[in-house]
Amino acid sequence: MFSWFSCSPYADAPKILGSVTVYTWEGNPANISCEVLAHPSDVSLYWLQDGVQLPNPNTTNIKIYNTPSASFLEVTPESQNDFGSYNCTASNEIGTESKEFILIQADVPSSPSVEVVESYSSSAQVDFLEPEASGGVAILKYRAEWRVENAGKWAQRVYEAKDGAGTITITGLKPETHYEVKMSAINGKGEGESSMPTVFKTQPVRKYTHTHTHTHTHTHTHEHCPLSLRLSLS
Repeated sequence: MFSWFSCSPYADAPKILGSVTVYTWEGNPANISCEVLAHPSDVSLYWLQDGVQLPNPNTTNIKIYNTPSASFLEVTPESQNDFGSYNCTASNEIGTESKEFILIQADVPSSPSVEVVESYSSSAQVDFLEPEASGGVAILKYRAEWRVENAGKWAQRVYEAKDGAGTITITGLKPETHYEVKMSAINGKGEGESSMPTVFKTQPVRKYTHTHTHTHTHTHTHEHCPLSLRLSLS
């Protein structure tokens, strides 16, 4: 008994991939990727905003870069009107698919939370929790500010954000002094609000007792060499 199989080329309508939401802010270019899986791979791609095809004479801040299997929409927002929905449509001889992408205006981060301050006589290690809200884009830096409690001008230092590192060190402190410290987070959009000040007290200078034991062993060796004079009289 024989079975006959008919073989036909695999064919499928386009399937659009890519992150649906993209965050940016005015003046900062954002790239929206419309990546397509399809067979045949001869795909037609185009973008729409509010039903109008892009680019057009009214969208000088929008650029489109195409490859055989993807289209990249670069938007540099100039106003609130540039945020919102963008539609990517892909077509081949099998079918058509559209997908909506959302360009969202990023915000500044919320404030970090100071958890523990481990103080020393002239420095302090500050452990903190990252902000609950990053604003939609990566946090780049943290600013720490500190001063003697309720007195004087805030000293400050900016620290680079490191993945998984929630610790900074502040230096130049006076022993046995009450200080307050607060922190803020910075992303590409700007700087968020500072945390509530946390009060801590530096430690006294440690006194060390140094015991110096000097053992001097002086060994004086006196060698007495007898002088023998032999007079020979002849």
